Amino acid sequence: MIITKDDYFRKDLPLYKKMLISAILKYENYQHFKDAPNPTLSELYNLYVQTYPKKEYYLKWSFKAISPELKNKKFKEISLLEWQGQINKLIVKQQALSTQKHMRGFVKQLQEFAVKIDMDIIPFFNKLRVEKIQEPNRKIPYTLWEIQQLWKMLHNNPDIKDILILIYTGLRISEYLNLKIEDIHFDKRYFIVTKSKTKTGTNRLVPIHKDIARLLKEKVKLAQKYHYDYIAIGEISKEHYNYPRFATMYKRCLRYTCFTHSIHECRHTFITLLDMYEVPIIVIKKIVGHAPDDLTGKVYTHVSFHDIISAVDKLKGHKLLKEKLSQEHYLI
Repeated sequence: MIITKDDYFRKDLPLYKKMLISAILKYENYQHFKDAPNPTLSELYNLYVQTYPKKEYYLKWSFKAISPELKNKKFKEISLLEWQGQINKLIVKQQALSTQKHMRGFVKQLQEFAVKIDMDIIPFFNKLRVEKIQEPNRKIPYTLWEIQQLWKMLHNNPDIKDILILIYTGLRISEYLNLKIEDIHFDKRYFIVTKSKTKTGTNRLVPIHKDIARLLKEKVKLAQKYHYDYIAIGEISKEHYNYPRFATMYKRCLRYTCFTHSIHECRHTFITLLDMYEVPIIVIKKIVGHAPDDLTGKVYTHVSFHDIISAVDKLKGHKLLKEKLSQEHYLI
């Protein structure tokens, strides 16, 4: 019987059989390397993803960006300058710092793997330089008209549900991807953000808008149907989103709507909406997890749960948005 990495991903296999398959693949790959001890970059990459099948999804984008000449070169002959050249290409193309770090991580994992299989190589990935790209600070929120169009398009494109949830909750994308069913309390109209990039944002209560409660209930029902703890599930793919999957879905939705916005601009839209409805800045910061700027805000100002519920109730949902549009078409 021939065992391949596809067997590793079979959902009907118990964990102990997957562990056995993983061990067999690692042994077979090591034996294969002994027959070809000086592989090219492509050969070593294929050997790596066969040994660690789960990591292929995260590495294939970096591998795709590497020049064909380098892919066909012997791996241990690739110099520091050549790897730096690949990262420099990303810098010239104004690729984000995270994309550059992915490339450096790609080099790190392959070099560490090469050491594990006894290749004569000294890792130097920590000497690779990445550079932060200066991006414009100005964020452009969704307009009221665009939000209304999202509600209208929701029936034909269920993935838009995730965008509306971000717009009406102000969550960072990382916070949304880590939101669990157990963190949501529909009876009390809030959920708890248990994982955030800031101390202030962790364990905060986020109010649930009445129109968004319906969408969140549908997400919970979908997650329960496919046995996920997290609610960020693809409406079409039925898979739990990680950031690359969510970003791909988001770009697909933007092509469908013909809008131009980043994911983080959903959060800016929420803040802008609250400000437009004259919600006090201390309440806005409490909801979105921003730290107060001064001593007065930190010590003497108390924001009650009633304050944050009242704040989110000021936002116009699907039915009331048309009324507001007659007064003002764009958010400023």
